[in-house]
This record gives sequence, structure tokens and C-alpha cells, in this order.
Amino acid sequence: MFDRYSGKSQEIKNLQPAGTDLAPEVAVEFFTGKGEFLVEKRFLNGPECRLYQKNNDKWELLAEEDNADRRTIELIGGEQAGSGATKPQHWGMLRYLWARQDEVAAWPAWEGEAGRRIRSVLARVEVDPLGDALEAALSARFQECFTATGQIKKSGTLQAVEIELDALEKELQTVEEKRGRTGNAFQRIVRAIRRRIGGRP
Repeated sequence: MFDRYSGKSQEIKNLQPAGTDLAPEVAVEFFTGKGEFLVEKRFLNGPECRLYQKNNDKWELLAEEDNADRRTIELIGGEQAGSGATKPQHWGMLRYLWARQDEVAAWPAWEGEAGRRIRSVLARVEVDPLGDALEAALSARFQECFTATGQIKKSGTLQAVEIELDALEKELQTVEEKRGRTGNAFQRIVRAIRRRIGGRP
């Protein structure tokens, strides 16, 4: 998909069956937001590259050779390597799905445009549903507390909390007043005791 059809590196020569001069070929059908496409490549002997797009169930030729190679890479959001075979960093978003055979596969880093795009996709998959659930929960709580015009709903949850808060504030005020009276009485008792025993008032 990503290797130049005209490349002649050892990696590309390894695609050729051993002991033959056969030309390795590949044909890949793929879909993007722009439609359905087909890329056909032949490597080494008589190298060719053609890109087609399906219109009304028929394949129409879009580009050939270098233009077909370049447009294919643009469609799948990758990068074209130089003369050698491509590596995972050239595969764009597909590097998050593909791994080479017989190699340890590690999750790619998030750098570059591909990393930004895949984070955006994951956010839509993972974060958006969480946001929708949070919005639904907040909307339900809002309806419990407020009318459609934003007024506190009578007999609603918020009003009940406000009534309870008012009662607690009154109770707190009563306790503070009682504490003040008790403190004053205590100070009077202390002064009276000191006077009786001849201490300073």
C-alpha cells in the first residue's frame, strides 16, 4: 500500500519468490470518506501503479504511476518513504491497526497528524458517550430542581435542601446564642468566686 511501486530496495526484492524474476503484484480495495477505491501495483519487473475509484459499480481510472502512488498515500493518510520499503511510521492511522508478521508489535506513539486524528476518533468513541451520559444525568437533576423558566421548583429537591438549610442555620444561631449566654454566666460565676476568696475581680 505505501511502498513506491518503482522501489528496488532489498525489502521490496524480498517480496519476489526466491529463484525467480517474477514481478510481485498487489491489489487492494479500500474505503475512505471520499468513496471506494482500488490500487494495483506491480514491483521490480515492469513496475506499474494504477488507482481506480468505483462509480455506479464500475471502476474508473483516476491516476497512474507516480500520481497514483501519491494519491493513494493521500487517501489513506500516510507518508511515502524514499527508495526503501515503508516502516510503521509511514502508515498514518493504519499503523494503529497493522503490524508486520514475525515482529513484536508495540502501540504507536501519538505524535504527528495521525496521532492527533486517532486521538480525535477515540475521543468520539469513548468520551462523547460519557459526555452524553453526564448531560442526561445533569438534565435529570436540573428538572428535579428547576422549572422550565429556571425558577426553583416547589416541592423539588433543591427547595427541600434550602428548607433544610434554613432550619439548620436557625438551629445553629440558637446554639450560638445559647453558648454566648452560657459563656457570660460562666464568667460571672468565676468573678463571684474570686471576690469571695479575696482574689482580684
